[in-house]
Amino acid sequence: MVFLLLKHGADPNLTTRDDYTALHIAAKDGRADIVQCLLANGADPDARTKRGFCPLHLAAKRGRAEAARTLLQVMRPENVNAAGRNGLTPLHMAAHYNHVQLVEL
Repeated sequence: MVFLLLKHGADPNLTTRDDYTALHIAAKDGRADIVQCLLANGADPDARTKRGFCPLHLAAKRGRAEAARTLLQVMRPENVNAAGRNGLTPLHMAAHYNHVQLVEL
């Protein structure tokens, strides 16, 4: 469905009221296939929510290693360790929720 929408001109960077993009949601849900599709169609891997979270924060919090790995390959280096408004980086979130596989990325 995502591919079809993008094929017909959907904007991959549209946001919800809280500034979540489709990439945030795909990363949170661990849909690495959709993460890749969105990135290939212009989704911004560094987009921030109102709480300052990028898609990597959400993948890290939920332990979504494959989605996180995909995001790490395309994010601007200075944003990989950027903190959200709560002061936590994606690494902090992965460690807090005991997602060792993500911490080791």
